[in-house]
Amino acid sequence: MEQGMISTRNGHLVVGKHAVPVREVTDAICDRVEMDWLTSRYPLKDFEIMECLDCIADLENLDA
Repeated sequence: MEQGMISTRNGHLVVGKHAVPVREVTDAICDRVEMDWLTSRYPLKDFEIMECLDCIADLENLDA
């Protein structure tokens, strides 16, 4: 199975070989855009988008 490559650049989390900002992807998901839109807007595969969600879910602290 392939793995998304999440790394940091200039203090920001990025994913994939084109260094797409993870926060842009997750913000778009929170705005309820469709997966087709995400994959056409960003050069990412479905599993890389899911890696973005996993990454932010591991980092965020929801004290609501």
